[in-house]
Amino acid sequence: MKNKKTHHLNIEKKHILLLILILLCIFFITLLSWIIIKPMFELAATPKAFRKYIAKQKIIGTLLFISVLILQVIAAVIPGGPFEIAAGYTYGPIRGAIICNIGMTIGSFISYLCVKKFGKSIIQIFFSSEKIDKFEKLKSEKETKLTEMFFIIFLIPGSPKDLLSYCAGLTKITPLKWILLCFICRTPAILLSTYSGGSLYNKNYTQFILLFVITIALSIIGSIIYKKITETKNN
Repeated sequence: MKNKKTHHLNIEKKHILLLILILLCIFFITLLSWIIIKPMFELAATPKAFRKYIAKQKIIGTLLFISVLILQVIAAVIPGGPFEIAAGYTYGPIRGAIICNIGMTIGSFISYLCVKKFGKSIIQIFFSSEKIDKFEKLKSEKETKLTEMFFIIFLIPGSPKDLLSYCAGLTKITPLKWILLCFICRTPAILLSTYSGGSLYNKNYTQFILLFVITIALSIIGSIIYKKITETKNN
């Protein structure tokens, strides 16, 4: 009986610690996001002044932006799209995409490692059991099949990449393969967003609207495809 009680208390302590970590993550996301985004709102009407601000911040501004992206993926409560558009607006489409990809890949890898360390319980903090159960059967899948499946899903705009980053930790997929998959497969969607941001900076509003419509359309189609893939895997 004592062992069971001790085990139960240990689980409760882990959950409390994880909750504290989540609250800290949310706090830092809010703080860092405000540091980065506040000048964006203030200087949005004057792009030259905005770029001067980023130039003034130099490497610190970029590191803060990357930190926001990492925490955004880990916390899994804030969509990454606005940050990607902001990166394209600030750094240009290509450089902005690289910066976003670095931050989001690091965030995805940390999520993956957290599940490897703490198990399924950490995913339950962020996502419902219904969503997690869809990936339970993947535990027994071979690494080759897992790589193919994650490759396809990560390429789909609108797929829940933050959830996948956690669920990947439940599978046999290796750390190196996961890093490569995250970096390579995120690229097309990120580029679409950063080019949208770049078109805003250049005041090419027609291009921005076109890219925005394409992104929405691909996200809707992607969500349908993702739903079909997960349903097929669970049947």
